[in-house]
Amino acid sequence: MRNKRLRNKILRAIFTGATFLVIITLWNCTPVKRLYPSVETPEQFINSPKGFSVSTSNEKWWEEFKDETLNRLVEKAIRENYDIKVAIERVNQARALLGVKGAERFPTVNLNLSVSRQRQSTQTNTFNINLVASYEADLWGRLSSEEVRAETALMSLKETKRLIMHRVIADVVNLYINIKALRERLLIKREKIKNVEENLRLIETRYRLGVSSYLEVLQARATLEETRSEIEPLRRHLKDILYRLSVLIGEYPSEIETSSVPLSGYVQNLEPVPVGLPSELLMRRPDLRVESLKTEEAFQALKVTRTMRFPSIALTATGGWSSSELKGLFRPESLLWQLSLGVVQHLFNAGKLKQQEKAALSLYKQRLTNYAKVVLRAFYEVEKALADRKSLYTERQKLYSLMNSLDRTYRTALERYRQGLVGFETVLQAQRQFFNAKEALINTDEAILINRVFLYRALGGKWTTEEGDKQ
Repeated sequence: MRNKRLRNKILRAIFTGATFLVIITLWNCTPVKRLYPSVETPEQFINSPKGFSVSTSNEKWWEEFKDETLNRLVEKAIRENYDIKVAIERVNQARALLGVKGAERFPTVNLNLSVSRQRQSTQTNTFNINLVASYEADLWGRLSSEEVRAETALMSLKETKRLIMHRVIADVVNLYINIKALRERLLIKREKIKNVEENLRLIETRYRLGVSSYLEVLQARATLEETRSEIEPLRRHLKDILYRLSVLIGEYPSEIETSSVPLSGYVQNLEPVPVGLPSELLMRRPDLRVESLKTEEAFQALKVTRTMRFPSIALTATGGWSSSELKGLFRPESLLWQLSLGVVQHLFNAGKLKQQEKAALSLYKQRLTNYAKVVLRAFYEVEKALADRKSLYTERQKLYSLMNSLDRTYRTALERYRQGLVGFETVLQAQRQFFNAKEALINTDEAILINRVFLYRALGGKWTTEEGDKQ
């Protein structure tokens, strides 16, 4: 009778505990709600030409410049750049960690072998061999959420690798353009020096004939020295850019040869920006994809934090043999086994788990907000690139007209000076304006090409026109 009462008490205690456990679990089982960023964006870019649609492509956009030397440098950078190599290893590390998270969802089995000897009044030996298997039941999805989180982290690192590759490729192309622009500026400086030297000889001849003043000779010599002094800063800048490009492609700082194609040739060979660029092109951008995946990773982390407030259930099974004699270890009477079920539910931790969940929710909201910011930043970059492109081509046309006018002005001023109709100051001013316009045209061509690189990077790749118009 007493045993029956004791058994009933134990059953009631178990039932009460189980009921309490179920109530706590159901109380905590509010599902995690997925949030979405509130960003209003247009279907097409404001500064994009209006008209027909385009298809997209992630092909090698730098090949549009039709420069084999540039293509080789880019391919070498993809193979040898150290930032890209580090990014590749980070992806390999994340892939391995994903395998670790996946393995946690399977049972673990361990083999234990032990031999012990003990002496009190008598000496005894004990031989043990057993298998221990344990498994955590993923009732609340914690392990699956951690695996999804690890998978999302792997995808994020893959996109980060693409982001680094985009940046490295863009840097290689930009530096290559900078090198060609600097070399063209040096050619213009040498052309100007040659022109000034010819003018100096003319003035010195006129001075010996008593036609020109000594002041004009001094002015011509000062102009020559001023032009010569402008060479060295350009050479230093060029060497710096060459060394930076060498390091970028994984080489020791050294000189790098470029093709003979002038910047104006690149500009003329550029494909026209097609009409109707859709804003969905931005979804190819690696940085947007990285932020999107980081947001998903934070969401999965929030789910994991929520499930930590639920009971954890572990199953353990042990089976093997134990004997005082080695020869009797595998006899039937030496067989032993054990099954156990463990349930752990946090009852009091001073709100620690709740605060951890709040922190995870705050991080999730931060990721959403940052994603919205990156989206707006991406639209700004594309709109700016498209608007700058229009302005740069307009500026280029005006510079061409200006340079032709200044060429005629300079030739006319020089001829009239030879005839004694104008002073040498007029020649110097016309000469300075003409060569400044030539340099400005190089700067504009360089800016147009840099703008095209920026546009490709802002759009996450190249487009393929279906129908379109020129500029």
